[in-house]
Amino acid sequence: VSSPRPPLSRQNTVVEMDKKSKKASVNGGDQQAGDPVSAAQQIWEAKYAEDEERQRIAFQAMLQQKCDELRSEFSNIKSNTELALSEMNSTKEAVFNEIKNTITKISDEVDSMKKQPRQVQISTSELGMKAYQAHEMKLNNYGLKLDELRKS
Repeated sequence: VSSPRPPLSRQNTVVEMDKKSKKASVNGGDQQAGDPVSAAQQIWEAKYAEDEERQRIAFQAMLQQKCDELRSEFSNIKSNTELALSEMNSTKEAVFNEIKNTITKISDEVDSMKKQPRQVQISTSELGMKAYQAHEMKLNNYGLKLDELRKS
């Protein structure tokens, strides 16, 4: 009488795979002695299933890592964007306040100019013309005096 052997890990995988695929299962290494091809096929399928499971787990881990990296990157972009928007908003407020103050100052100056009585302003060309005419008159008078002195 032989004692039952504990199942090997590959054989457990074969049993689990067989349950999933609803094929005839292999129990703890008890195989039919007459079908070595079937046993080899089952072992190969078990190894393939094991490799496939390992690859799936590795892929999920890599996918999770990439998702975490993208979330982190997105969070950084979001915080940088929020910071830039708040800076732009404060700058906008400062510019608008400066413009408002300038408009108020100009408006006050215009109001004060409206209240002051207007003085007649002579343009510089008129002042220059009057000065030229006065100088010409002086020269003319001087010339006339010289003429009178010569005659006498």
